Amino acid sequence: MTQKLEKMAAFAESFVCRRKFLLNYFDEEHPDSCSNCDRCTGVHTTFDGTVIAQKALSAVYRLEGRFGIRYVIDILRGSRTKRVRPYHQTLPTFGVGKDVSVRAWRQHINELIHHGYLNRTADEYPVLTLTGKSRAVLKGEKTVRLTVVEEKETFMGTVKTKEHDIELFNKLRQLRSQIAQVERVPAYLIFSDATLVELATYFPQSPEDLHNITGFGTIKMEKYGRAFLNVVTAYCRKNAISSRMGHKVRTSRRQRIKRTLSGTTDTKLISLNMFEQGKTIGEIARARQFALSTIEGHLASFIPSGHIRIEQLVSKEHTALIQKAISQHGTTALKPIKESLPEEISYGEIRAVIVYEETH
Repeated sequence: MTQKLEKMAAFAESFVCRRKFLLNYFDEEHPDSCSNCDRCTGVHTTFDGTVIAQKALSAVYRLEGRFGIRYVIDILRGSRTKRVRPYHQTLPTFGVGKDVSVRAWRQHINELIHHGYLNRTADEYPVLTLTGKSRAVLKGEKTVRLTVVEEKETFMGTVKTKEHDIELFNKLRQLRSQIAQVERVPAYLIFSDATLVELATYFPQSPEDLHNITGFGTIKMEKYGRAFLNVVTAYCRKNAISSRMGHKVRTSRRQRIKRTLSGTTDTKLISLNMFEQGKTIGEIARARQFALSTIEGHLASFIPSGHIRIEQLVSKEHTALIQKAISQHGTTALKPIKESLPEEISYGEIRAVIVYEETH
């Protein structure tokens, strides 16, 4: 039954030729277009979805091909529901797609399945696995075109926050749409509605403020920070509005601490306590008979809550180098990042900076 429901949902949501979809279901081949069905005769905008595809494929790889679409989307969006296993919350791909909606992720994954980059098993409880075509995408050797998913205007009912300024929100949405048109990508890949709502709620006034807004990591700060900040500050000047960032920082810090500690294992807390007592990472690793990378991972998991500062684990010089490498290679795979950096920079340092980038 689960498999049939998945197939029905995929058929309804897919932008693939209807005839091709149905014939493939019966293991028959068909050209990409029949030129007759609603999908083939309709107008659908595509974009370079290679990064989206790499994130999805990487999540499936790190989950060892043992979970279905719903769970993979939970990992990509950084869901902390009870069904997400605690140890999966430490995966490099956990939360890398939080700015993409569940609906959009489901559509993109279904497209990847139909184009042969992912396989959905025919079991009673279907799981996603990689295919022979996956490797080229993961290594950046193959470009993937995906269909733009038109998001429904439902942010008012889905985003929970304090009162936000509707007029400013609309100005920010307009800017986001303009950037998306220029870059020829879906608007949600620029910023999610949740990010725009935060901007229109807390009125950041400086680049430092933006770092405390969901979605503004180093890369997006460099690309879009100034443009969005200019809209917010100009609106605040015109309407004599003061920043509310003080409340945002206090609230988000409490929430991060609560989320981090709620999923923290005893073994991580032991490493944290030893580190706070003045032990070095090497001393903790020897005392606990763990690999250095394991202890580095324990400590990095406390960066979101503020118990550990990034500069305690990675020097400013190494952080800058790693951030530059991330901007060039993304975070889907660590090996390209490592190979582009000096040999003395460890995987643990890279993971720590990635955690920092995703939560600040």
